[in-house]
Amino acid sequence: MTSILSRLTLVNPSPAQETEWWTRSYEAFGSGFGRDLDQWFERWNSMCHTRQHTSEGRHKLWVLVDANDTRSTDFFSQCMTYRRTGFVARAGKLEEAVAYVVSGVVTPKRNRGQGYAQHMISLLNWIIHPQPAPNYPNNWHPVQEDLRQPAAVFSALWTYVGDFYSRCGPVPGVKGWTLDDRRMATWDTSKIEATDLPSLDDWSLLDDAGVTSLSEKDAERIKDTMVSQSLQDFDMTFVALSPAGGVMSSQHWRYLVPPNQVDASFRWGVVSKHDPLTYATWTISEPISEMTLRVTRVALGSDEQFAPLIKAILTFAKNREINIVEIWNIARHLEEEVPTILSGRTDEENTGPPAFRWFGDDKERVQWVFNERYCWG
Repeated sequence: MTSILSRLTLVNPSPAQETEWWTRSYEAFGSGFGRDLDQWFERWNSMCHTRQHTSEGRHKLWVLVDANDTRSTDFFSQCMTYRRTGFVARAGKLEEAVAYVVSGVVTPKRNRGQGYAQHMISLLNWIIHPQPAPNYPNNWHPVQEDLRQPAAVFSALWTYVGDFYSRCGPVPGVKGWTLDDRRMATWDTSKIEATDLPSLDDWSLLDDAGVTSLSEKDAERIKDTMVSQSLQDFDMTFVALSPAGGVMSSQHWRYLVPPNQVDASFRWGVVSKHDPLTYATWTISEPISEMTLRVTRVALGSDEQFAPLIKAILTFAKNREINIVEIWNIARHLEEEVPTILSGRTDEENTGPPAFRWFGDDKERVQWVFNERYCWG
């Protein structure tokens, strides 16, 4: 631990720092998608101040600064957190819990390779899961008490830097976020003949409000399923993130903000008219000119509905001239069907994997279930 790291701390940004935060975010994530900086600010201002999933302090920006100059716009690294509702099921009983999604980690090139991002996320442990002061490393600058958030039971993030976040524990030598499943199934609709696809007559397409309504029912379904899972394995703790409270809708809502606004006829999910327990939701990728349809949630009334549901999704994508369809973490027992459904492919390596942090007993066996894209941050 160098002397500079020992005097760094995390704070919420001032207005000037917030402007710099979003500018750096744009340079890292937004500049390649045909959107200018003002449009980037417009999107995120709308996302962070008008939507349910970020309301009431659920969304926080963080900057790593020198404790002697906490308002400098030349901060060392940055990230953000979303406070989410989590579900925890044990031995047939389920409770709701606080969970966090960590996102938006950016370190300027000039600051990389010096341990700043690792130290920032290590400090973040103490903010999202406050612990007794005697456990805090004595060579770290203290975290401000008034910045501590409601204590997390677990946390998730998505990483494109391998297992980096496993090194970001609350103290040196303690593990941080552990990599989880990162399986993907993909279809290329440009190679599928329209005559091989069914119509959507047996399906109801969902607009933004329809997805929001569905997510509330889906949350209850997820809870019921987790209770059943925990009854089948008494020694396992099952955890999941809730899709309700605007979380599921947030995956597509960002694309309703100009200038990349899709037309009003675009839909964000599908439900079987004959089996309301069979449905899917999705979002799209950028740039719009190279759009990918990314399925955020798949639910089945029975395994026999898997192929019809996939074909309905592909029909929608084909009708909208979207070539690529992606689905994360299809149930393993259904993966073998993917190649038989219009030449789908499965891939273990083609997406930034999710990572998971359990703040409970280290000896507890924990499984993250419903690890699908609806909860991505």
